[in-house]
Amino acid sequence: MPCCAKRRAVRHTPLEQYAKSLEVQEAAIEADPLELFPMYVVPLDVLLDMTQVVPHENLKTEGKLLEYEESMGNAAFVSHQWVDRSHPDPQFKQLSVLQDALRNAMSRTMREISLDVVTATVMPSTKSLPTSELWSRELFLWYDSLRRRICFCLVVFFLFL
Repeated sequence: MPCCAKRRAVRHTPLEQYAKSLEVQEAAIEADPLELFPMYVVPLDVLLDMTQVVPHENLKTEGKLLEYEESMGNAAFVSHQWVDRSHPDPQFKQLSVLQDALRNAMSRTMREISLDVVTATVMPSTKSLPTSELWSRELFLWYDSLRRRICFCLVVFFLFL
């Protein structure tokens, strides 16, 4: 009896499975493209308390790395080159300079953060950032460490966007 026969499970080839996963990804991108690429940040106080560069995975495990949402406050992007092949900042020099700069900006004696020479040259109509705008809400930092060998390519990419 055909109506009572057991149905066999349909087996899809790996290529068919991959094609299906692409359809699911495409639907997710159309629904909310930012959800696929969350921006992870650290609160300002966490960055200011650091005494060494802490890997992304460790910060996330410790609950210090947060998935940024605009309602949380302001976000700033900080990037630098690795100073060593095996560690971004082995002597903690770069991050301590950043901490000092942020503390100086927080002191409220600095009225604005000036543009770098490249931005001022390429986009002369761009204005400096008033520190009052930066501190108007809680500040979170997206701290990125770029390896030397890819840094030039990324800088060129950002300039030509």
